[in-house]
Amino acid sequence: MKELNDRRYTGIITLAMIFIAIEVSSQNLSLVESISINSPSAVSMDRNGTIYIADNRGDITKYDASGKEQLKFSPDQPGAVNNIEAWSGLKIFVFYETRQEYIWLDRFLNTSRSFLLDDPDIGRASIATASSDQNIWILDDINLDLLKYDPNFNRILLKTSLMNVLPQKDQYEITHLKEYQNSLYIGLKDIGILVFDNLGNYVKRLPILNIDHFEFLNEELYYQEGRQIKFYHLYNSKERSFNLPQSNNNRFVLIRQNRFFLLGNREMSIYEMK
Repeated sequence: MKELNDRRYTGIITLAMIFIAIEVSSQNLSLVESISINSPSAVSMDRNGTIYIADNRGDITKYDASGKEQLKFSPDQPGAVNNIEAWSGLKIFVFYETRQEYIWLDRFLNTSRSFLLDDPDIGRASIATASSDQNIWILDDINLDLLKYDPNFNRILLKTSLMNVLPQKDQYEITHLKEYQNSLYIGLKDIGILVFDNLGNYVKRLPILNIDHFEFLNEELYYQEGRQIKFYHLYNSKERSFNLPQSNNNRFVLIRQNRFFLLGNREMSIYEMK
């Protein structure tokens, strides 16, 4: 009986130490630098920690992992960027919803031209992102289809209807679209995050609602909710949270190793965990 009580006591102590460690960690974030930025409409981080920030005019600024501005791209025709994907670091995909156009940028932010999504089988692309096989994922919100599109031959490779996946609604608020570890994640404001495999087959729904953006770190999906960053493990569904040192005015949060990049309307604050 004493041994059982000792085990329970040890378990309580261990659990308490975990909570204390989380709280202490949140207090050990120190501000490294604050950088003025234009109102961001989309952001992305590549595998090397380089950050790409797109603003409402369509300008894209590249920052290194320390927050130093490196390059800037300005389109011929201004327009808000709806999504940007730069994970590979070699080719950056940029999607303009209002113009139904996309471009590819190289690592020097050079581009050849824009491409129009004018396939008659695409009703309207509400959001698009690059896939790991150099194709493009498109969410058609007119026909409620998930499409994989081949930009080299301008053809649809696969189509998955979302009619049997989504609940009946007059309108769906699609917030984010991103491929990670051979799965595709679609964020819907009041429904959750839908997960599909790389063939467009529906897998499951993550019960994460009312968020505008999410990213990935190793085997976790993370997002901001209030003054917390919340983490959701992709394979065992365990959740944890981390307190932020500043208010919830951030539009985007990016994490690289021990650095936290908090992006508001006018400022990017860089914190480091000591």
